[in-house]
Amino acid sequence: MALQTRMKWVVVLACCALAAAAAVGARDREQPIFVHWLASGNPHDETIAVYWRSAQAGELDAAGYVDLATMLFDKGFPKDAIRMYERALKLDPEMAEAWFRIGLVEHRDGNLRAARKAYHKCLKILTGHGWCNFYLGLLEEQSGDPSKAIYHYRRAFKFAPELADPAVNPEVLYSHLQLAGLIQNSARNRFGENLPLGYLQPERVAAVQAQFEPTPTPVAEATPSASQGAPPKPTPTPIPLRSSAAPPAASGPAMQPGSRPPGSELEPQRRELAPRVRSVSDEAGAISIRPRRPSITPRAPAGGTAPSPTGG
Repeated sequence: MALQTRMKWVVVLACCALAAAAAVGARDREQPIFVHWLASGNPHDETIAVYWRSAQAGELDAAGYVDLATMLFDKGFPKDAIRMYERALKLDPEMAEAWFRIGLVEHRDGNLRAARKAYHKCLKILTGHGWCNFYLGLLEEQSGDPSKAIYHYRRAFKFAPELADPAVNPEVLYSHLQLAGLIQNSARNRFGENLPLGYLQPERVAAVQAQFEPTPTPVAEATPSASQGAPPKPTPTPIPLRSSAAPPAASGPAMQPGSRPPGSELEPQRRELAPRVRSVSDEAGAISIRPRRPSITPRAPAGGTAPSPTGG
């Protein structure tokens, strides 16, 4: 009896193990193929895993699905990438970028019909998508339709002029018709810039428009705030007054007691000549001296003076 009970438990445990294994296998089969090729420790693969876990939890928005699909396409899973782009379009049917990138995936794989359809859906949502116009032009050139190719090249350069730069878009180097589109676009731009449209702004229109022009705000002089206080006024440097004090004695050897200062022996002569100097000065002040006019020589230029005999 005990043996039979044990056998029943063994059978039950075996069935549970088989059911668990079947559930794991079913869950693994539901996982996309790229999940099994993600390497731990690889930053690119780890990023994909984070996005995929968010998608499984329902936390990924349309832009997130576009990012996930682009990473999968770069890793080499184009079919999984298209599925993720389609999930993005379910969340946001007006996402032009998802249609454009579906077109890129199909274009790269050689599915030109599917790529053309995706490009046109992108341009239907956003007609000014420069990159989509360029790659649709490239597709039409590869399909042998030069007129459509040049048309889309011209629109690509109209909405995104930087696409003509090989540093931004290296594919321009491998197109034989993109130059025609660039020339047509440049000709149209030049023609539009040179149109004689001056009559669209006559004086009366300019007068009305002047009423709505912003008035420049006068720049107020910077005034110090109350917290900063008024700026300090400059203090003038005082000019030293003439001192009536006797000048300091000149430095030199000290005079010996009983000796006479230098020049004291000429003091009698100075006293005797002082009256004569004053009289001569008074007479000189009473005489008016007229300046002598320099002589002019005919040979010298106008206003020139004749040289003095001494050469001075």
